[in-house]
Amino acid sequence: MASDSLKHPGILPSDPFAEAGRKVLRFHFNRMLQHETGSRIGYDIEELHDMRVATRRMRAAFDVFFEAYRPKIIKRYVKGLGNTGKALGRVRDYDVLIDNTQKYLTSDDNSLRDFLGILIDAWFVEREFARIKMLKYLDGRKYAVFKKNFGKFVDSPGEGVSKYLNKQVVLVKDIAPELILACVDDVKAFKESVTEPDVDQLHTLRIKFKKLRYTLEFFREILSPEADDVIKDLKRVQDHLGNLHDNDVARKKIRRFTKDWEDQYPKPSKKKQERIEPVYVFLKARNKELTHLIDTFPDVWNFYQRSAFQENLRKAISIRDFQ
Repeated sequence: MASDSLKHPGILPSDPFAEAGRKVLRFHFNRMLQHETGSRIGYDIEELHDMRVATRRMRAAFDVFFEAYRPKIIKRYVKGLGNTGKALGRVRDYDVLIDNTQKYLTSDDNSLRDFLGILIDAWFVEREFARIKMLKYLDGRKYAVFKKNFGKFVDSPGEGVSKYLNKQVVLVKDIAPELILACVDDVKAFKESVTEPDVDQLHTLRIKFKKLRYTLEFFREILSPEADDVIKDLKRVQDHLGNLHDNDVARKKIRRFTKDWEDQYPKPSKKKQERIEPVYVFLKARNKELTHLIDTFPDVWNFYQRSAFQENLRKAISIRDFQ
């Protein structure tokens, strides 16, 4: 796995807001590039995961720092990051599906160990088609131009800065707490719906939690030490919602597979029916797990709401004294 040359973006409290954002973008752009070779090779699925995460963090950074740059600049590079993320995401979705299914099949308490071959084989085929499309994109002109232009942007202080910030100096230390609290408010807006949440609500909430965590991570270097504990707790919430999302994706993929199979074999023989039956059992297991994750989310929300977390969050947004 590729190693990162830098551990942090290098933000200082005295950085102009736009240049702090540029440091964050440069940091994650370098991470994206560091994992590109591994993603192309495809031997370690975590390489592609890390490359995709880097594109997501850059898109989140443009969301956090959107007032710092001209709209045309943001639109251009968010589009490039979106295209890259989609190309990687198609493969990553199948990596997660296959990996989670294989982990399920190696457990000691299931009876499907040798009976889901038709499903996994189909996903491997679809994954290879997705990889072909991904490599075509990574080898293409659009991606090459995007990398060249974006690399120039993140290495050119002052480029693309909004007219407002060109007229008025805004330091990152003065705006970071406000941006973090805005993310907190976005999460709080779901307070009334977490007692009986549905999948769509929790998917949206997962995105809000992710933005809160990313924003804290972007400014981590200038925040109080309590930020580490807050980020750690947010990761626990994200893991729950991430597992929920993965199960939802899995059940949709399995449903699509069974529908295609039923269309192909409207009157299956006994032998064919026996082959497909474990897939239905697996679908039932994914539905059960999804229901469990939804039902237990109020406990996760209470974990997020507990006084210790809220106190750490209050302390975390204080800017550290660098003197």
